[in-house]
Amino acid sequence: MRYPVAFALLAVVMLCSPFVSGSSANTRTSTAPVSREIAANWRFRQVGKDAWLPARVPGSNHTDLLANKVIPDPFYRDNEAKLQWIGYADWEYETSFEADAATVARERVELVFEGLDTYATVFLNDARLLDADNMFRTWRVDAKPHLKEGANTLRIVFRSPINEILPRM
Repeated sequence: MRYPVAFALLAVVMLCSPFVSGSSANTRTSTAPVSREIAANWRFRQVGKDAWLPARVPGSNHTDLLANKVIPDPFYRDNEAKLQWIGYADWEYETSFEADAATVARERVELVFEGLDTYATVFLNDARLLDADNMFRTWRVDAKPHLKEGANTLRIVFRSPINEILPRM
């Protein structure tokens, strides 16, 4: 029995609400909300393996494996059957991004995920932010407590839905 599984990672956006300063309502200043797509410099690997490979976000593990010449074309002959192991493996994606002092000082900073393929755990600077279990929704999480000025690391671990759902045999 075959279970076609691809772990997809769609758009990731950092959304910042206005910066508020001053000690009273009369002295507050603000700027408009800002959003920034986090789509560059992603890499991925099978959980437990050492080798990281370049990844494309939005994208999926199958297209990333194919682009990195790790797997043959799954649509050629019986390659699909030979590639079923991909759906039984857990995968992780990671990127780094910079946050400036103005971003960190904002009143609210959220990460918005527009598609995390089913079972995913999101970490920002090694702090667990989200345990997702539904790919058909947008996830918004408060990133401010773990965001730091300078380099930040965003990592997403995708767990195999086959292993999550089906009973162990």
